[in-house]
Amino acid sequence: ERSMWIVLGRLFGLDFKPIKDINEASKDELNSFLHLQRTALSKGVCIWDVFADEKNDRGRNKRRKGVSKSNPNDVVAFLEKNPSIEQIAFNGKKALVAFKNTVLLPDSLGIELTTLPSSSTANSRMSIDEKAAQWKNSMDIEI
Repeated sequence: ERSMWIVLGRLFGLDFKPIKDINEASKDELNSFLHLQRTALSKGVCIWDVFADEKNDRGRNKRRKGVSKSNPNDVVAFLEKNPSIEQIAFNGKKALVAFKNTVLLPDSLGIELTTLPSSSTANSRMSIDEKAAQWKNSMDIEI
């Protein structure tokens, strides 16, 4: 979701403008996106969809047609291979519900589940700056 990248950009103090069509993106646009990804990773933020095939269910400039829930990412295996992960933050309540309905997370992993305000433009009760501030506080990110 493009709005997620805008919120992350604001959180990290970057003026990020989302790429509308990756096939038509300029070198500067691609470099800006890669810089935002590297910045997020350097601050300990890893971005991963609950479902492996989620991105394949979107049409160009259209809302989701329906997300296939047949192919969840193997989050438990990822967490077991990366024991330094202490928290999973979800972009809105729907993402948390999808995760809980799909993934059986062992208590032994000790992972904190956090729901962030949705970055969606449909969540108009909060500005981008307010979302970014709440994300930063919820994930305890040092800028």
